[in-house]
Amino acid sequence: MYVGPDIVTDGLVFDISAGSTRSYAGSGTTAYDLVGSANASLINGVGFSTDNGGTWDFDGTDDYMATASTSAVAFGTGDFTIEVMVKPASFNTYSHMVSLPLQSTFTLKTTAGTGNIYFYSPSYTTYGSTSGWNLTLNQWNSVVLVRRSGVAYCYLNGELIGSKSGFSNSFTSQAINIGWGWASEFEEQQIPFVRIYNTGLTDAGVLQNFNAVKNRFGL
Repeated sequence: MYVGPDIVTDGLVFDISAGSTRSYAGSGTTAYDLVGSANASLINGVGFSTDNGGTWDFDGTDDYMATASTSAVAFGTGDFTIEVMVKPASFNTYSHMVSLPLQSTFTLKTTAGTGNIYFYSPSYTTYGSTSGWNLTLNQWNSVVLVRRSGVAYCYLNGELIGSKSGFSNSFTSQAINIGWGWASEFEEQQIPFVRIYNTGLTDAGVLQNFNAVKNRFGL
C-alpha cells in the first residue's frame, strides 16, 4: 500500500485507489470506496499492476469501471471537483477518464490524436476545454476539473491551465463510469485513483493533492 502526505478530505465523497489495500487488494472485481459512498465494479477484465504503488490497467478494448447510481454526485448546481491520475498509452480514439455516467450527461475525456482534455455536459450543450490542457503520452498526468460558482477551472499537474464560464447545469444521482463514457470509445490507459468532492477545491487544495502524490508518479 502506498502511503503519502495528506490530501484534502473536506467534501470528499468518492475515493477509489488501486494503491490502497483498503480500496483494492490487487485482485477481484470490486474497488471499495474509501469514504463509503459507492463501490466500483471492474468490468470486462480491468487489470491491475503494481506500477507506481498500484494502478488499474485498461486495455482499450472494452473494459471499464462503474458504480451503481449514487447521490455522491448529486451536486445540483453547486460546486464540485473531479480528480484523476492517468497515463495514456495511445491517442487512437476519444478517451474517457470519468463519466456520469455517459457523455450525454457528463464526461471528462480527451480528443483522438491529440490528447486535448475537454468535457461535455449535458447533452453536448456545455463544452469546455482550454489551450494547453493536454495529456502527455506514456507519462503520468494529474487532471483536475473544478466547478466553482458556475465556472470550470482546468488543472494539470497542480497548475491552473485555464477556465470556462457557463458551467451551471444541475447534477442528480447517477452512476460513475471510469475509463468509458460513450459507444466504443475505449482507450489503453492506466488509472490509479479517482477522487470526487462535493466542493470546489481552491488552487491551494488542488496543489496540496498534487504534492501528496507527485513523488509516487515521478512528477
